[in-house]
Amino acid sequence: MKTAESAKISASNRKFWHKDTDEGRQDKIVYHLNHTVSESGTSIVNVASNYSVDFPTSNKQWLERANQPVSKSNSALTLILDLDDTFLSQTKHGAFNKADKFNDGVFSNEVAMRQVNQFQARGHKIKVVTNTAYSFLHLKHAFSRNGVTLEFKSYFNLKHPARTGLSKSKFITAFAFDNSNLHVDNLEINQSSSTHFHLVTPEAPFPNLS
Repeated sequence: MKTAESAKISASNRKFWHKDTDEGRQDKIVYHLNHTVSESGTSIVNVASNYSVDFPTSNKQWLERANQPVSKSNSALTLILDLDDTFLSQTKHGAFNKADKFNDGVFSNEVAMRQVNQFQARGHKIKVVTNTAYSFLHLKHAFSRNGVTLEFKSYFNLKHPARTGLSKSKFITAFAFDNSNLHVDNLEINQSSSTHFHLVTPEAPFPNLS
């Protein structure tokens, strides 16, 4: 049975450091990985899964557990969300039909928002990993208006200090996100080998979390 290790980490046990990252910067990032900070400061990377049962072995099993409440026999799962053309869109079309008053010209996937709200209500978690630079506060309000809670420590945009030159897939691998996570994205190039992955396409829309 695979279980989560301590949330504390060090530079020596990271899987990947960008080659241009010097030792001082590594120490600074490691500090932020292990210390809680306010929304006005630098966000931490918290990848501890605290998983007490076997990890889901497939997308199907992950979704089966995601649609059940968190319990002693069903530890909390984490949904890693992409934004553009997955959860939000710059164009009103298909499932992207709800105008976002906090981000001009952006439309949300109302069905996906409702499903993620239900997913969280069952005790599961979300993190956002995006190659965009949306303001955290704007996203927080937009998500909240749809009943979804987004925490500052769970938002990793392109400007996040821990990204430091890392692609999305390398960032997810580097910070040891594991198979308690399902990464939902519209680009296959962003897939990491360390998590489950759901590619959003017209034929395979947002996964069913209702």
